[in-house]
Amino acid sequence: VVIARYYGARDAQNLKSSVYTTVIFGLFAGVFLTVLGVCLTPWILELMGTPEDIMPYSVMYFRYYFLGSLAIVMYNMSMGILRAVGDSEHPLYYLIFSSLVNIGLDFLFVGYFKWGVWAAALATTISQFASAVLCIFRLMRYKTDYQFRIPDKAFRFSSLWEIIRYGLPSGIQNSIIAFANVIVQTNINSFGPDTVSGCGTYAKLEGFAFLPVVCFSQALATFVGQNIGAKQYGRVKKGLLFTTAFGIVFIGAMSTVSIIFAEPIISIFQKQPDVIIIGSKALRFTAIGMMFMPFSVPVNMLYQSIQQPTISSLLSLIRSGLVTIPLLQFGVPILGLLGIQIAQPTADVIAGLISIPFIIRFLRQKQ
Repeated sequence: VVIARYYGARDAQNLKSSVYTTVIFGLFAGVFLTVLGVCLTPWILELMGTPEDIMPYSVMYFRYYFLGSLAIVMYNMSMGILRAVGDSEHPLYYLIFSSLVNIGLDFLFVGYFKWGVWAAALATTISQFASAVLCIFRLMRYKTDYQFRIPDKAFRFSSLWEIIRYGLPSGIQNSIIAFANVIVQTNINSFGPDTVSGCGTYAKLEGFAFLPVVCFSQALATFVGQNIGAKQYGRVKKGLLFTTAFGIVFIGAMSTVSIIFAEPIISIFQKQPDVIIIGSKALRFTAIGMMFMPFSVPVNMLYQSIQQPTISSLLSLIRSGLVTIPLLQFGVPILGLLGIQIAQPTADVIAGLISIPFIIRFLRQKQ
C-alpha cells in the first residue's frame, strides 16, 4: 500500500526508500521466522494434537518446510512491490515456474529416490527459493524508480515505521487466523481419522473457491493505493464496486454448485461413505458462509489502503478470531462435530453483514 501510493504520486525518492527498506526488513524477518519455526515445530504439532504415530514424520516435514520461510517472506515482499507498481505478470510467471519445479522435484525425490515425507517439504522449499530469487533479480536487474540496489543504502526508519503501521494490523490478523486454524484442526483431530479426511477435503475445496476473491481483493488494495496517490478518488469507488460484484457472482455460483452437488464433489476425492457424509455436510455449511465473503474481504483490503487499519482489523478479527474461537470453545462440547462445521461459516456470515454498512458509508462519501 505504501509503495503503491508513492508510485501513484510519482514520488521517486520515497518510492526507492520504501522498496529498499521493505527488502532489508524482509531479509531479517525471514531469518527470524526460519529459526523460530524450526525450533518450535514439535511444540506446535503437540498443541494441534498430532497423533503420536505420525509425529516424527510431521516434525521432519515441517522443519524442512520452515527452512523455506526466508524464501516465502522474500517472494511475498518482492511480489507485493512488483504488484504495487502494476507488474502482476512476472510474479505469476515465477510462481508457475516454482510450481513446476516443486512438482518435478516431488517426482524425483519421492517417486524416484524414495526419500520419504521430508523430501516433499524439501522440494517445496527449493521451489520457494527459486521464485524468491527470480523476484529479487527482477527488482535488481531493471533500471526503474523502484529498482533495488544494495549500494544505494536507502534504508530509512521513517519508511520502516510507515510500512509497519500499515502492515502490523494485517500481520496481527494473519496471526489470529493461524491461531484459529490451529484450534480448528485440534478439534477436528479429536474426532478421529474420518473427520480429519472429510474436513481436510472440504477445506481444500473452500480454498480453491475463495482464492479468486482474495486475489481480486489484493489487487484492489494496490489499485486503491495507486489512485489515492494520484488523487483519483472516483476510481477507488469503481474498483470497490467491481471487486464486490465479481465476488458476489463468482462465489454465488460456486456456492450454489457446492450446496447442490456436495456429495458428488466430495466423492471425487474420498471413497469412504462416512468421510463423504462428514465432508459434504461441512461443504454445504461452508458454501453458505462463503456467500458473504465478497462483502467482508474487499472491505478489509479497502480500509487498509485508505489509512483506516482499525476498521479493517476489526472486520478481519470478527471473521477469523472473535467469533470463530468462542464458537469452537463453547459449541463443540454441546454440538460435537456440528460445532466445528458451523463455526467458520457463522463467522463469515456475521463479518459479511457487518461489512455492508461500511461499503455503503464509503460509497456515499464525497471524497
